[in-house]
Amino acid sequence: MKFLERAAALVRQRTGLVFGDGRRSSFEAGLAAAMRRARLHDPVLYLTRLAATPSLLDDLVAEITVGETYFFREPHQFAVIREEIVPALLSARSRDRPLRFWSAGCASGEEPYSLAILVRELGLGRDAHIVGTDLSRAALAKATHGRYTRWSLRGVSDDVVHAYFTQVGGRFELAPAVRAAVEFRYLNLADDTYPSLSTGVWGMDLIICRNVLIYFDKKLQDRVHGLFYESLEMFGVLALGHKESVTFSSHSDSYEAIDAAERIYRRVK
Repeated sequence: MKFLERAAALVRQRTGLVFGDGRRSSFEAGLAAAMRRARLHDPVLYLTRLAATPSLLDDLVAEITVGETYFFREPHQFAVIREEIVPALLSARSRDRPLRFWSAGCASGEEPYSLAILVRELGLGRDAHIVGTDLSRAALAKATHGRYTRWSLRGVSDDVVHAYFTQVGGRFELAPAVRAAVEFRYLNLADDTYPSLSTGVWGMDLIICRNVLIYFDKKLQDRVHGLFYESLEMFGVLALGHKESVTFSSHSDSYEAIDAAERIYRRVK
């Protein structure tokens, strides 16, 4: 097996990420960049280290996936969550427990922090628990620091920026109260260790997983859909990216579309 194929096979085995012919060139370029950064030029040595060193795998995954994220990305979807989803969840929930939100594949944290800002603006305070997970430990470390450039805030109103961020040089630091509202955890969606108490992923009222499933093959997509289903409370909500859907999964009849255009679905079974 050629070096490129062996590297792709290792990535697929460990993460579930699939790179077909259409993504071959981007995978090859990312692999070359990761090798240069690791200062490992021998393919055999690099593969050996890659299999044994989580930080090298993290770095490669960051290179070969599109880590594009920013605050309140997909504003129409966030509007539905704010105006329809959260009020409906509040009216249906038991008063003795907080709402539970999960940002799956949260990258550097902009998405779960957007949820934290949203629930504060709705006056929920401690009535919501937010978990952000990712398979990149480097991304999670960045997320916990809560420091961003203006690029991560594009499209965000000045009022929100002034209310929740402090500018320090060229960076914008998120308010400590918002950072404290999100719990970040390592989680590989390709593993079947969730829902579970140990992962912090269980009994979710809302799962947001956008532009992650597109990297999985159909079989793994279906398995992850099943795990999302098991992780949701009855009438919990799943929000996907615009290129993703539950329509063709084996779990499609377990959901109803709240907003098909925005890829928002409610568990009904």
